Amino acid sequence: MRKPDVNDNEYVEYIRQIPEKFHPKIVIHRAFNRLKDYNLGGVHLSSTNRPEKPESPDGKILSTSCHSFDEVETLPKEYTHCFLSPIFPSISKHDYGNILDRNELREFLEKERKVKVIGLGGVNHRRLHDFKGYFFDGFAVLGAAWGSNPEIEKNIENNFQKIYECVMSDHIV
Repeated sequence: MRKPDVNDNEYVEYIRQIPEKFHPKIVIHRAFNRLKDYNLGGVHLSSTNRPEKPESPDGKILSTSCHSFDEVETLPKEYTHCFLSPIFPSISKHDYGNILDRNELREFLEKERKVKVIGLGGVNHRRLHDFKGYFFDGFAVLGAAWGSNPEIEKNIENNFQKIYECVMSDHIV
């Protein structure tokens, strides 16, 4: 869960707005001391704040951001997941990097790897079908859930529900 423009109290308030059934799926980018308070899924360290020898939170996800296949392949063993982006044009970050080549992406994801690769960038309930045929270990939603304007942000629970229903249907199977 990435909310760079809010303070830690506001960040925790966003967590509280999400139904508890989704909490174990949430990986946080800050307020790490709240990880256990809300039974959250793990901790994310950005590529700019990635230590050489990271500490793994007990039984939780330790993830980082990657923007190339080489970066994924050279991650320290402590990382359990990486967010590979951008897969589609970003919803929350305008003019954010080049989209990864589809053929190279498919070829890379077919190989065995030591970390789970989560697709990130422009993922929403309408694009989930585009994950069919790829070998991602999951996907992350930022702009689709939180949006980039107040009208979308008013509907956080509804946005999560749409995505959840999509995942639970045969839409992406």
